[in-house]
Amino acid sequence: MPIIITNASELAQIGSSHSFPGNGSYILGNDIRITEPWRSLRFVDGITFDGNGHHIYTLDAPLFSAIINGAVRNLTLTLDEALAAPDVSGLVVDAVDTEFIGITTYGSISSVYNAAGIASYALRCSFIGCENYASVTIDAGEVGGIAAYAYECDIIDCINYADINGLRLDSEGGGVAGIFDASPPWGGHAPRTMRMDNCKNYGNISVGNYGGGITGSAQIGPYELIGCINYGDVSPCLEARVSYSATDHFGGVAGLLEKLPDSRGVAYGCANCGEISGALFVGGIAGSSFSCVVNNCESEGSVFGGSNVGGIVGFIEGASEVSCNRCCGIISAECDNAGGIVGFAERNPEDAPNLIIDNLAGNPSVSGRYSVHRVLGGEAQYADTEISGNIVSGEILLTGDNTGTGGLVYDYEPVFQNDPQLGDNRLQGATFVCPPGERFEGCLGCVPDGIKPPRPPCCCDPCRCRPCCCRPKFFCLKLPRICLQLLALKLLMGR
Repeated sequence: MPIIITNASELAQIGSSHSFPGNGSYILGNDIRITEPWRSLRFVDGITFDGNGHHIYTLDAPLFSAIINGAVRNLTLTLDEALAAPDVSGLVVDAVDTEFIGITTYGSISSVYNAAGIASYALRCSFIGCENYASVTIDAGEVGGIAAYAYECDIIDCINYADINGLRLDSEGGGVAGIFDASPPWGGHAPRTMRMDNCKNYGNISVGNYGGGITGSAQIGPYELIGCINYGDVSPCLEARVSYSATDHFGGVAGLLEKLPDSRGVAYGCANCGEISGALFVGGIAGSSFSCVVNNCESEGSVFGGSNVGGIVGFIEGASEVSCNRCCGIISAECDNAGGIVGFAERNPEDAPNLIIDNLAGNPSVSGRYSVHRVLGGEAQYADTEISGNIVSGEILLTGDNTGTGGLVYDYEPVFQNDPQLGDNRLQGATFVCPPGERFEGCLGCVPDGIKPPRPPCCCDPCRCRPCCCRPKFFCLKLPRICLQLLALKLLMGR
């Protein structure tokens, strides 16, 4: 039979005697109000703690210091602002192999280093149906609404409603988890796929680097972010804005998506409705993606940054895939590399090409000083990005020296599937606004007056707004709904 806890004195004795063993089973019999400074319950191994739907009020320190092989369920906590000590949370500082179900936190939490609504450090834990209403603020380190560090954890159906803040440049965090890391702290990667499913964030996120509506960064793999939604704004903190060029990796769902070469990282069916801003690597879904997959996601929020700003992902590298996504917010870069779908693409020689396929970009406008394009803002010279099936519309607004930009893709020609150039990508009803002294030349974008384009534009079947750009050595025959090139005719004739 579980031991019934009815007052603060009994609660404080857990783990201190044979009558209240650390591996015991406990259940709250009523609400409890803490009237004295709380000393966190020390290391407990094997505890089961059932809040029974009750409330513990006015905690000024975490309820537990550490839990191993435990379970905590159906508990609500109200937190006074904690002392400015490192590693502060609402429920527990360190947790290993523990299950948290139906935990709710209210109040406010502050720490000099690392803090979260429920757990500061969690290894091989599961969080199911947990909610955080407590604002969380740190000076530096990791911060999250549910967990600051989540190693090899599953986080399911959890919601953060409060603002999450890091005050210094070396702070990182997200609405649900600061770091969602599918590896133990000592290295390697997890033996199974870690999941963050159906989580939501309603609070605003403000940190120095690696800021995301759901998680600041997802790393190592294998992991999946599925069906997560961000409604809050994500932005650099004040110190980061003062050092604006130093801030990087801000996204509506994750600031950074990264994995090991032999692992897997996926964001699927996620959405962003908040405004995202930063300096480098800023995206509606992810600030940057290294060899990961972003699929079937949607971003309606506007995205603002200095460089590498994308409607879905700000920066991709290492055989990343951005597919079947939709974005419709304003995209704006103060400097370069603004793309309706991806800001910038890069590739190591040993990696397979990045993929940008079957996305829909309905952004009202994509703007920047240079390297501004509807699908891919810019790419490294040998990135060889494969692009296919994207549908784009809206306005391109160029604000600086924008020679040769403004169309669908960057000047270094990516590999378009099914065609030497634009394949089956489509431009629907787009309006391009070029700077004075430049003119719009179809898929080449804005070209200075009096300068012959390096490749002749050839837009076939304009009624369907389907551009067909031809290489200089070919010419384009315009037939009803068909765009043929001389090379194709030669091949058909066997020459």
